[in-house]
Amino acid sequence: MAQKMNHEKLLTRVRNLLDMAGDASSPNEAAIAARRARALIDKHQLTDLDLQKPEENLFGNSDMTFAQTKSPKWLGRIAVQIAYLNDCNVKLKMQHGFAFYSFEGFLTDTETSKYMLIYLNVICDRICKVHKIKRAQSNSFRLGFAQGVQEQVTAILAERNKLKTTNGTSLVVAKKSLVESHFGKMQVGHSRTNFADSAAYSAGREAGKSTSLNRQVGKAQRRLT
Repeated sequence: MAQKMNHEKLLTRVRNLLDMAGDASSPNEAAIAARRARALIDKHQLTDLDLQKPEENLFGNSDMTFAQTKSPKWLGRIAVQIAYLNDCNVKLKMQHGFAFYSFEGFLTDTETSKYMLIYLNVICDRICKVHKIKRAQSNSFRLGFAQGVQEQVTAILAERNKLKTTNGTSLVVAKKSLVESHFGKMQVGHSRTNFADSAAYSAGREAGKSTSLNRQVGKAQRRLT
């Protein structure tokens, strides 16, 4: 009986570490947590089947609503990148004639994703005002901003995916498999990026690449709750 309890404590510890490894607000702590989880997985020879037993209340969804009848393409692309960054799924839904994004996964990750999307939506509006982006240039600038954010996320995930177990499985992949087993795989459409103003697109891209994906998210969450 004691051995079983110790095993359950071990699984809980590893799951918590994997959860921390997906925390975009603390990349250093996330890397430490991922290394610790890897060490435990290797030491105790844990498999995906061992880890696929979290309590149901660990999972959930968080919604980001906005007063529009459809989602701007640039915002949808950022929502997908945030989902990748936080090991979540994201879906575009409609309710009462308005669109909203619903993040699915571990509850802590979905909350982080929601506030990141709110934050990046606000910060993009703010940058447009600072740069005095004209209405005709706005879509091109925002698409560029989304591209800059995507390039940041791609670089972050490339580093994070280097942390693997001895059998070559990325810890991020292991965590993502838990989400997919509960919610299914995220469906992502692929479309060309069409923009009318190349200068505005380039300026937006640089803004997206330089916008922090870590700072201010916690402050935004405290202000909005």
